Amino acid sequence: LHEVSSIIALTPIQILWVNLTTDGLPALALAVDPGDPDIMERKPRDPRESVFTRDIKIYLTVVPAIMSILLLAGYFMHQPWLGEHHLIEARTLLLTGMILLELMNAISARSLRYPVFKVGVFKNKFLWLAIFLSFALQLIILYTPALQPLFYVSAPEPIDWAMASLFAVIVFGLIETGKYVVSRGKKI
Repeated sequence: LHEVSSIIALTPIQILWVNLTTDGLPALALAVDPGDPDIMERKPRDPRESVFTRDIKIYLTVVPAIMSILLLAGYFMHQPWLGEHHLIEARTLLLTGMILLELMNAISARSLRYPVFKVGVFKNKFLWLAIFLSFALQLIILYTPALQPLFYVSAPEPIDWAMASLFAVIVFGLIETGKYVVSRGKKI
C-alpha cells in the first residue's frame, strides 16, 4: 500500500502550475475586457449593498461544487491507489481537466450578468491569446518527456482528453444557462 501522501490528488508543483496557467495570463486579459454592453446605462450600485449578491454567492458555491464532483469522479476512475501508473494518469486527468475548466470559466467570467454570446465571444482578443498560451503551456508539460516527471504527468489518452473536454463543456453550459435564465427572469 502507498503512503497517504503518495496518493494526494495534486502535488504542490501541480497546484502552482494551475495557478500560473489559469490565474496569470487570463486574469490580466480579463482586466482589459470591455465589460457588459449596458454598463454605462445601469444605476450605480447601492454602497451599502454587499458586493457578494445572492447570485454571486450561488455562483461561488454551485460552480466549484460541480467542478469538484466532475474532476474527482475522473480522478477516481483511474483508481490511483492501484499503483504509480494509475496515480500519474489520475493526476494528469485532474490537472488537465482543472485547467480546461478554468480556461472555459475565464470565457464565461467576462460577464456575470449576460451569457457570453450576448457580450461578444471574440471581443476580448487578449483573453483568447491568454487562453491559447495557457493551453499551449499545458501541452508542453504533457508532451515533453523531460518535463513529465517534474510535473508528475503523462501524455493523456484520447479518453482523458474527451473527459476533460466534456467536464469543461458541462460546466460552461451550466454557467451560461444559469446566466441566461437569471437575465431573462430579471428585467435588466
